[in-house]
Amino acid sequence: MEIQEQRHPDPAMPISQQLKFECNGNCHRFSHHHKQILPQQNSHCNCRNKKIQSLSRSTNHHLIQNSKEVPGEESNTLRNTDKEKPSDSLTTMPRTPETAPSDSKMTVQLSQQLAVERKRNDELCLRIEQLQITLESADINYEILKQKFMEQFQTFQDELNILKRNYHKHTESGPNSPSLGRRRRAINTVSEQQNELKILTNTVEENTRNIDDIDLRLQIHENTRYNGRILWKIDDFHSRRQQVLSGELHALHSAPCYSSDYGYKFCLRAYLNGDGVGEGTHVSLFLVVMKSDHDRVLEWPFQKKVKMTLINQQNRRRDHTEVMTPNKDSASFQRPKNDTNVASGCPLFMALDRLDAEGFVKEDVLFFDVTVE
Repeated sequence: MEIQEQRHPDPAMPISQQLKFECNGNCHRFSHHHKQILPQQNSHCNCRNKKIQSLSRSTNHHLIQNSKEVPGEESNTLRNTDKEKPSDSLTTMPRTPETAPSDSKMTVQLSQQLAVERKRNDELCLRIEQLQITLESADINYEILKQKFMEQFQTFQDELNILKRNYHKHTESGPNSPSLGRRRRAINTVSEQQNELKILTNTVEENTRNIDDIDLRLQIHENTRYNGRILWKIDDFHSRRQQVLSGELHALHSAPCYSSDYGYKFCLRAYLNGDGVGEGTHVSLFLVVMKSDHDRVLEWPFQKKVKMTLINQQNRRRDHTEVMTPNKDSASFQRPKNDTNVASGCPLFMALDRLDAEGFVKEDVLFFDVTVE
């Protein structure tokens, strides 16, 4: 039923008759027949024209008491009203499908952070334990060092006390006492004797060097030949070769020799472990032209043939011989400007593995026989 609202209601009209309005059937309405106003929960409705003002609580109560209820009508109205009644309390919004994954992701992140923090906590605990162990070890070492230092300090104090007592004994006797004078004279005598001993020691060392030099000169003079031939015996071949391998010995030199009286002076140089291309595999043998007092009357460059022989001590027919012809342009055979010229010879003179096997070394002895023409 549609009810048209009066535009100019009569002021004398009762309030129950002034409330006439259009309604869609879902809001509160006034019944002329029953003279009753149904309860209104919300002051806003779906009416097309206006917002309905609620009646005062006292007037509504008065009208309800004087009116008769229409069976079924109020219950239907209340049910409609309850459907539109908003909740005064906060309601929990249902979880949407988008919210659930977000919560799950946050839970995983929190779990990961918790695991990281636990791991860091374990590492810190382990580090603390290690530091405690190190600190305990340092304390032990400190105590040991402290004890040693105290012992040394006590020893030093004891020695210092002894020195103090001796000093007091000497000072008590006075600077002019006979005992102090004797001590001073004794000290001076000892100092003089020490100086004399140093002088004697230096003299003995110098004389020893002179004797060694004289002995070397005598050996050279005794071993020097004037016939152009060197028969060189090398003792302790294997031990000397080990010295070469260890770096203690580089090469061996023979005694000097003259090609003739007032002739060319030369010597031999041997590398027991090889030199140059023969290092480690061969024995190398070289001729060294030496400076002498008669070089001014000799012809230069040196042009004499040199015959080098390694003697086979088991069978002389198997001696190994090499003949060297000097090169006129080589610096090795020019007039020496220094004590010796550059050595020249055979780096591949004899293979090392043949020395013992073929009889060139016997009883650890090796012989070279070198002749200058």
